[in-house]
Amino acid sequence: MPIQGSILADFVKKRTIKKPGSWFVEGIGEDFIPAQADFALVKAAYSISDEESFQTCRTLLLREGILAGSSSAS
Repeated sequence: MPIQGSILADFVKKRTIKKPGSWFVEGIGEDFIPAQADFALVKAAYSISDEESFQTCRTLLLREGILAGSSSAS
């Protein structure tokens, strides 16, 4: 199984930097920790799969009539 997603969730949870994976959802993941990032007050981070994000987009459109992008669905 390929590594998916950003390194940020693992960094917040374990303070380790894993090998970056790949993702289709734009704008919410990174493959590096910016130098100015301050995680002192960050208590939680979540990993949402691309599949779940895209499915949530469809659900939002079908049930609520909301046309949202995949990062909003995440």
